[in-house]
Amino acid sequence: MFGKRKKKEEDSVKFKTENYKMKDNYNKDDLVIANLEYVMSAYVDFSPMVKTTKQRYIFEKIEEDGKIRYREVFTGFIADTESSYFDLPYVVNIKPIDKVLDKVAETLPKYSLLLAIDEINSIQKVKVKVRNKK
Repeated sequence: MFGKRKKKEEDSVKFKTENYKMKDNYNKDDLVIANLEYVMSAYVDFSPMVKTTKQRYIFEKIEEDGKIRYREVFTGFIADTESSYFDLPYVVNIKPIDKVLDKVAETLPKYSLLLAIDEINSIQKVKVKVRNKK
């Protein structure tokens, strides 16, 4: 009665990021590059609005409850490939890391992932700048 709060729908979503600790090394076959997309809960006249991030992220493929999901390597955020709730991001434009970067080792330490995400997002910025010059 007192001290108890009602469970909200957001509470039932399992984020499992509270005790997340980044691994020391990652296998390149488990890593993918992707954007996040979400369906906005804000009211729009014609339909719900879908937003996609310009920033790309590195995800690790994991199997959870017999389903392939994606864990962002730096934060531990676990995302699906389809929308379940408003304003909850899901993964889109999934590409293996070795298809995006030229030379990738079989195992990648934490520091290499930091350099890789910087390179991945700077490649995207260069492409945008070239398009604007034309």
